[in-house]
Amino acid sequence: MFFSLSPPLKETFAMRFFHHQTVRASKGSIARFQPRLLELESRLTPAALVEPVGLYPRNGVLEVTLTARQSTIDLDTVATPVSDALAFSYQVNQGISDGPDMGGGLRPGPTLHVNPGQTLIVHFANELSGLTIPDFTNINGQTLTAADINLHTHGLHISPDGNSDNVLLNIAPGTSNTYTRQIAADQPEGLYWYHTHLHGVAQPEIYFGLAGMLVIGKADGNIPKVSQNQLPTRTLAIQYNDVFGRDVGLSTLNFPTVQPWNLTEAPIGAHYVNVPGSSGYTANNLFSFSGSFSNGDPATIDANPALPESGRNTQFTINGQFQPTLQAARGQTEVWSLANISDVAYARLRLTNTADGTHPAIVVLGQDGITYTRATLAPLEDGTVLLMPPATRFVIAVTMPESGDLILEMPPDPSFGAPVAFGGSSASFVVPGPGGIGKQVVTAQGTATLDPSAISYSNGFNYFPTQELFRVSTTSESVTSVIFAPGEPLNAVNGFEDLSLVTPDNTREIVLIQGPLDPADPAAFVFAINGITFPYAPVLQPRLNSVEEWVYTNITGDQHPLHVHVNSFQVMEVRDPNNSANSHGVQLWDQDTVNVPAARFDAAGILVEPGVVKIRAHFRDYTGTFVQHCHRLDHEDLGMMQVVTILTEHQYFAVGVAGTDGADAHVEVRDATDSHFLEILTPFPGYQGPLSVALGDVDGNSISDMAVSSLAGSPHVILYSGASRDGQRPFSKVIASFLAEGIQGGVSVALGTIDGKPGTNLVLGSQGGMEAMVSVVGLQAMAPGGAMEPMTLGQFVPFAGFNGSIAVATGLVDDSGRVSIVVGAGPGAEPRVGVFSYLLYAPLAAPEPGMVMGVAGTLGPVVCTASFYAFSQNYLGGISVGTGWVNGPQGGFQNILVGALQGTSHVVSFSSGSALNGFPPMVMEMTMPVPYYLTSSFYAFGAQNQSGVRVSASDTLRGARLLATSLQGQTAVVSSFDLLRIGSATQLTPERVDTLFLDVMANSVPAVGGY
Repeated sequence: MFFSLSPPLKETFAMRFFHHQTVRASKGSIARFQPRLLELESRLTPAALVEPVGLYPRNGVLEVTLTARQSTIDLDTVATPVSDALAFSYQVNQGISDGPDMGGGLRPGPTLHVNPGQTLIVHFANELSGLTIPDFTNINGQTLTAADINLHTHGLHISPDGNSDNVLLNIAPGTSNTYTRQIAADQPEGLYWYHTHLHGVAQPEIYFGLAGMLVIGKADGNIPKVSQNQLPTRTLAIQYNDVFGRDVGLSTLNFPTVQPWNLTEAPIGAHYVNVPGSSGYTANNLFSFSGSFSNGDPATIDANPALPESGRNTQFTINGQFQPTLQAARGQTEVWSLANISDVAYARLRLTNTADGTHPAIVVLGQDGITYTRATLAPLEDGTVLLMPPATRFVIAVTMPESGDLILEMPPDPSFGAPVAFGGSSASFVVPGPGGIGKQVVTAQGTATLDPSAISYSNGFNYFPTQELFRVSTTSESVTSVIFAPGEPLNAVNGFEDLSLVTPDNTREIVLIQGPLDPADPAAFVFAINGITFPYAPVLQPRLNSVEEWVYTNITGDQHPLHVHVNSFQVMEVRDPNNSANSHGVQLWDQDTVNVPAARFDAAGILVEPGVVKIRAHFRDYTGTFVQHCHRLDHEDLGMMQVVTILTEHQYFAVGVAGTDGADAHVEVRDATDSHFLEILTPFPGYQGPLSVALGDVDGNSISDMAVSSLAGSPHVILYSGASRDGQRPFSKVIASFLAEGIQGGVSVALGTIDGKPGTNLVLGSQGGMEAMVSVVGLQAMAPGGAMEPMTLGQFVPFAGFNGSIAVATGLVDDSGRVSIVVGAGPGAEPRVGVFSYLLYAPLAAPEPGMVMGVAGTLGPVVCTASFYAFSQNYLGGISVGTGWVNGPQGGFQNILVGALQGTSHVVSFSSGSALNGFPPMVMEMTMPVPYYLTSSFYAFGAQNQSGVRVSASDTLRGARLLATSLQGQTAVVSSFDLLRIGSATQLTPERVDTLFLDVMANSVPAVGGY
């Protein structure tokens, strides 16, 4: 509650209170007020450093249940435990704990340990309902009583699809999802971390506690010199917390960017300086303030640097502890693996020897979980200062001094030579309520000021305080130091390849911008990529095994720690227009997060020079969809995130042609880049009917395979491997052949990851003679590289009472993170499109004491997420369906493609949202039914063509080309189209790229499938 002083009141309760209580008071004015000091230093004994509980694998598997819930946690500088935090409860299902097998209320969460080549299974349960945290809000400031979650293993080179590292999922309260992460055998050993990643609430979920460390192998990177010398190694997680009134006994965890909601819980006389964007990151006692109340009376506050750091509202912690301590022998060398797992904070670190005030050089051994090839000095202030942007991890070698303590601290930033003034600030004072009953808050407007000695670092509006983090006291024992000299080879396995020696296959320009960019909502301040916010930023689609160079151009006043999921990268160049000391060329190591410098502006606010970073990445091993984003998570929540989809190395399309004049039906496979012929197959000897074809990665090897089915006769399905092994051509080897279970007659076929597991499922659609049915089939390899056996995973009726044929397709067509099944009604039915999804979430079981366990399940129920008509309901000729990123430059997710099967070559496409719709909503929530918008409508083969059309899509580096087949006379024809946005049009215009006439006669429109 805010209280405004009415102008007629010349002397208020506030004025009388301050006049009476403060030392320096003058009649008719507000005095400078020094808050009451609580002698925390005298009652607090610094605690010995403790690492979070560690969970380890058994028999190559760590299986754990993590439950996100509102929790009570202990902060060692508050009077009572904090009850308005979020935390993970854990239970070990398979594995070993170095503490209890179950527990909760931990900040940070338990540290998960897995070796390369092992399996991490996380039953991830959401109990975030019934929340009572006033500061837990979305980006519109609305307090949330419930929230969805998902799970990201930050830095791992791992599949992003299905139930692996899929951060597009929305796990609702009361449900759980089982994530299975197969750690690559060549995953570099080192320190990673895990956290929730739900767009829109990523910052508050992580700030309030949903994060922990993840160690692959050894946290130091398994450096031989460390093991040979048995050096102590430590994992140290850096976080911060904001507790208003900590010095007067309050125990509420406040969100750092807003004025505390609980001001009146503080004693009369307390105050809070509210600096927009900066208050909760810098300890409030370090601000001074000068301003006035609404009646013109002055209000002044002195900074109070004498308040002990243990009494500040903002505190940075190590492993959740405030200024923990450690004892070590003189000369002892240790290896510290540091992780900044905060939401937005930058940690600028320095070591200090208390005996002589010197600052030992910081020798860095690795970054972001990947060991350097050679030891390297920290890049700032002659090797004595290390900057850790949010999400980064560094491994450093530390040697204890011969005398004195060694302190890890956040020191003053020498770039600030004068006090920093913040106009537009306010100060709120707790004063007696009306009539002296209770309390109220009075607020003054003015300017806040920070002394440079209080600033360790700044980024845009955010200023971070100086503070001691960690202290090591030396014992009387002395040992021989183990020196890591800069430039010394470390001889650890890191998989590094120097991409500066490689010519990139493709270069992309990525512009970082912020401001009120949405014309429809000029009050909304957003952070965007290439002019628009997630998920409408252009889709990036590199090919597997390619090397790309991405150039980040930052035209904002903020730095942006850009993080790329799945694939680490090498920095080629950094250009910092504000500080040349930060500019450099090629770095000879990999990382997953890079700090993009802020732009430079003149005194009038005109852009002078942008900040620029160039990176190169080699996209290896995994195809699939993930994101890159700013890891200042308020920026990510406000839109600075972008979809990335890794394509297979080669893109193909296949055309299935029915037989004529005694010839069998056959399939032609062609390269999608130039349509050149690759293979011709006769899948069903003696069969002359129509075919259905689909392409996708069936066996999880990131190579496109092909499924072919007969649309008439029997439900026969054949799978061909796209791999070329032992001299065989792609698509020449059959890896499965079977009759679909429970379906009469022919079947249509599609491929997609429906069950969340590695590889792809078959989706089959019945072709009449029964109530229309969709069947989802899983495939299991009986031996490596051998035949695959089918197993029916689920079946459903898409259109009740319809006994005709149906077309099927699969795609990531909405923001659910799940691949949907798209069904089109065949001839005789209205042109209905149904979109269906197996969300795969299990309801939570009855709680055990202190724990909620996720229930394992099969595919579970199917959900119809949308149903609409592609054409006029008067059209009864049947439709074909497909999906693809045909709208890639306009962002969003895959479009649904529809073609009219009879009487016309009309093609339409639909999106669940893209830049064609303007900016996405600030708060994104998946609604049911999902709305779909028309993105294109055209006649693929002219308005006169009456043969019908089938559709699919084939991926490109910037989206997908729409593929359409038809007949011209009795000649089968295939055309590809780019769908382009002209100006600010709200629909796409087709541009024909290629037309291919097949050298065969046909009497029905050929099937087409692309990938």
